[in-house]
Amino acid sequence: MNKPIEARAALRRGNRSQAFRILRDHMEELLDIDDMYRARLACVEFINLMMEVRRPADAARMLGNLETANLRDGSFVRTLIATAATTAIAADPDPTLDQERALGRDLDDRQALLAMRNVLDRLLAEGQLVTA
Repeated sequence: MNKPIEARAALRRGNRSQAFRILRDHMEELLDIDDMYRARLACVEFINLMMEVRRPADAARMLGNLETANLRDGSFVRTLIATAATTAIAADPDPTLDQERALGRDLDDRQALLAMRNVLDRLLAEGQLVTA
């Protein structure tokens, strides 16, 4: 199974810690093999999952990163990004989200993966993802 989809399925079953461990481990693997194409797809899922747990600032930063990504395959990933943006950021009028998006635009692919992994590490360490 595709790891980002597997993470989403775990979240839907109510197991936040498993969902975020799956996504975090997937990001670690992508960093190890330097696969930045699949990192963008993981980033889309990160945005969706952060919105599920009401962390729009973390989602906004990664949305900003994706907005500046060189997307060679065009429509497929752009559609995923547009969907994430509509559900995530556009629904929240908080002005700090624009600042987070701007910060995300300055991250390269590797920095974005590291930032996402760090968010997941921090949330898991704080025990915030144990229950849905």
